[in-house]
Amino acid sequence: MVQQHEVTLVRGILLEIDGECLRFHGSVLDLACADGYELYEQHVRGWLDNHPVLRKAEVRFSGRWVHCILWLDRPIEIRSDRRRELWDAVIRAVQRALPSDPEAPSLLAMTRPIGSTNSKTGRQVELLRCGEPVTEVEVLNLVEDLSRRGFATAMQILLGSTTVSPCPVCLADDSSLHGSAPRYGTSTPDVTSRGWCYHCGKVPLASLISKVVKGRGEDERDDDAHAGGAACAEPPRDEYDESDIPFSTTADCQGGA
Repeated sequence: MVQQHEVTLVRGILLEIDGECLRFHGSVLDLACADGYELYEQHVRGWLDNHPVLRKAEVRFSGRWVHCILWLDRPIEIRSDRRRELWDAVIRAVQRALPSDPEAPSLLAMTRPIGSTNSKTGRQVELLRCGEPVTEVEVLNLVEDLSRRGFATAMQILLGSTTVSPCPVCLADDSSLHGSAPRYGTSTPDVTSRGWCYHCGKVPLASLISKVVKGRGEDERDDDAHAGGAACAEPPRDEYDESDIPFSTTADCQGGA
């Protein structure tokens, strides 16, 4: 079992979109989904297309739900604890850009190879959308965007606009939700992390996210992104059912990755 402090290379960022973590039949997600195929077509495809960086993600049917992968054009080398902490925070911020599983790991995230079988469902992992590599600068710019325009960016991704009517929080007939509070021209987090509705008043980002994401019990966790946390490209066959693909590796695993 590899620990997070042993990670020395980051090759991509995994965003696990799990239907069991989503709040269907609500004010934002009105269509429930039976599996990852429906989830991608009805919701995830649109979310990705609403942001230029996320649009480059590769998408896989995980055998159950959806895995979105931002592959880096060049692996990020982790040479210090400080840089490891930085990229842990960066990955978690990117994962929160979509309604991803809040319990999913960051540096130790893994996905199954295309063509392999999800042992829990018996279904095959398939490619739903080809991606293209992203640069380190693009990833950091996305995080900067989330930091400076958090509510507006989340609205753009989830709803396709920074202004929507009716407001998904209060649902009043003549209401509308705006991605930033009026009369503010600032990057102060307590301002950029909230929107504005003339019925609701100030709307925290958490209120918007709660309309899409819900928690789940530990016993409901999808196993394909939490299966062990090992970070070698080719784990021993007697320990794992499938040769899961890691997104970060330790120094002694980097030879052929």
